Amino acid sequence: MNKYDIEECSKVAHDIWAHWMNHLFSQCGEEISTVGDRIGTTGRLIIPKEKVELWRRQMETEYANLTEKEKQSDREIAYDFFGCPRPVICDSCQNWYWHECEYNPQGSGARCALSLRPENNQCTKHKAK
Repeated sequence: MNKYDIEECSKVAHDIWAHWMNHLFSQCGEEISTVGDRIGTTGRLIIPKEKVELWRRQMETEYANLTEKEKQSDREIAYDFFGCPRPVICDSCQNWYWHECEYNPQGSGARCALSLRPENNQCTKHKAK
């Protein structure tokens, strides 16, 4: 592995971490403090108990033992960060097909159009012309 491979892998690792932190923070509540008659936030976030229990179970579980829904969530993250093609199910015929797009994950920070518009899951046979 050369220096450029390490840098690209490090960027992907950071992007995945940043994506997770954004999700984590969106699930938290802000801690409220009262001092005298003033009410304000402390800047601390509180993770709901049910999320702590869920995420603790998931982090202690090997990938192979996750539920299919949890595995699919991890696959979607991998596809978003490593690009297409990706296998998807056609909304019309329920058959698997390979979605390919112009998206190039390296350095763009953009997401695959399939992630942005999941209603477009149509195989070549059913895609609107």
